[in-house]
Amino acid sequence: MARGQADRVQNECVRSNGIVRSRVVSGRRSNNLERDAIGASLVVAHDARSELPEAKPCGPVVYVRFHYGAKGRGGNYSKAELKEWAKKNPKQFGYNGIKGGMSGVAFVAGWVYAFGGDAGKLIQGPYDPAEKAKWDTAFSELKDFNKNVVITPGNAGTLDMLNRGEIAIGPVWVDMFYSWQADGKLPPNMKLKLASPGMPGQPMYYAVPEKTAQRKLAEEFIALATSPQVQADGIVKKFNWYPGIDAKNLEGKLDKAAWDKLFTDITPADLAKNGKPFPIAPYFNDILEGYEKKVAN
Repeated sequence: MARGQADRVQNECVRSNGIVRSRVVSGRRSNNLERDAIGASLVVAHDARSELPEAKPCGPVVYVRFHYGAKGRGGNYSKAELKEWAKKNPKQFGYNGIKGGMSGVAFVAGWVYAFGGDAGKLIQGPYDPAEKAKWDTAFSELKDFNKNVVITPGNAGTLDMLNRGEIAIGPVWVDMFYSWQADGKLPPNMKLKLASPGMPGQPMYYAVPEKTAQRKLAEEFIALATSPQVQADGIVKKFNWYPGIDAKNLEGKLDKAAWDKLFTDITPADLAKNGKPFPIAPYFNDILEGYEKKVAN
């Protein structure tokens, strides 16, 4: 981990091997600080009225599906397919809009990534207020899409409705899915499947204050916290989250049951390729405002 001294500190997000990191830039050097990744996922329950066809990964948004018993099947799914599926299977897709939980917000942000133009610019900046004018078609299509879906009460509400068979597809947080499953609130044979290339998740950053008197100690702590064993024990096992470092580095650090639970259906390579952060704050706020004005009304 590089160490630097300067009068000015700038926070920015960078991508390396598909993993988002917080970079605290300090002068000519930088500290690359890992963040823990909490992923939003799209899931498909056991009672879908008709199955989505097999498809190659396409479109800049991720789909994760879980399936129930023999009715589940593999394959990757695109956003365009989801639109058509919702038309053929009205009220079988559910999400919470932008209220009641961030899983719905992640779905909306992912929709804008897919149909609103340059997702990379929304994630990395710089901010251009004119960019949101490119989202009108995306919001119009989402408003039309919403005519065929159920707006759920929230993160937990989506899981409840999936479990009861009231909806067949919906976005949920991966950690909630596994926690509910561990508590017996979801059938044990529900599985997750990740398609290409990613709905956004919430970043959690480690950062060192520029003028701290304990820079070396702070950096040593961050190095410990982002080490494979601590990520395995403290992030994956304890919280059912995906790690903030490349998941391939955790191989051998988890027992077989823990590894198989998170990384059989969704491999480390899938995560490295398809991980997405939320857009930078000004674009994030523009997306929420645009949804309220052009979709919810």
